[in-house]
Amino acid sequence: MFNYFFIIVLLYSLTLAFKFNHDDLREINKKARQASDIIEQALARANATGVTPEERFKEYRIVVSTHRSVFELFKAIYDKYEKRRDKSKIYRVLNSTLNTIDEMEKYNDRPVEVRLAEVNKVFQQIEVLKKKLQPIRELRELNIYDMQIFDKYMFFK
Repeated sequence: MFNYFFIIVLLYSLTLAFKFNHDDLREINKKARQASDIIEQALARANATGVTPEERFKEYRIVVSTHRSVFELFKAIYDKYEKRRDKSKIYRVLNSTLNTIDEMEKYNDRPVEVRLAEVNKVFQQIEVLKKKLQPIRELRELNIYDMQIFDKYMFFK
C-alpha cells in the first residue's frame, strides 16, 4: 500500500515539476537527500553518551547549517518569481527561519547553555517550516519535496 502511495506522490510531483521547472525541484530533492545523511550522522554524534555540551552544540550547528542549505534553494526559487513571492505565506516563514538561523551568530560568545537553548528554538522553527514545505507526512518521512509547496500565488496568478 505504501509503495503505491509513494509512486502516486512521486508521479504527481514529477508532473508538476515538469510543468514548471523540474531542474529546481530535482536539485532541492538531491540536496535534501544529501542533507538527510549529514543530519542523521550529526544527530547521532550529538546524542551519543559522553558528549560534552560544547561538542553537542557543534553537531547541532552542523544540523542547522545543513537545513539552511536546503532552505536557501527554496528561497532562490521564490526569488526567481519575485513579483509573486511576497504574497506567499510559506515564503514569509522561510525568510523568517533563515533570519533566525543568521541570528544564532549573536550567541557565539555566550555560555554553551544559552547557545543550546537558542539552537533548540531554531530547531522548533525549522520543524514548523518543514511541515509547511512537506505538508504530507509521508513526504516528511522520506524527505521529499513536491511542487505543491509553491502555493497558488507563485504560478497561477
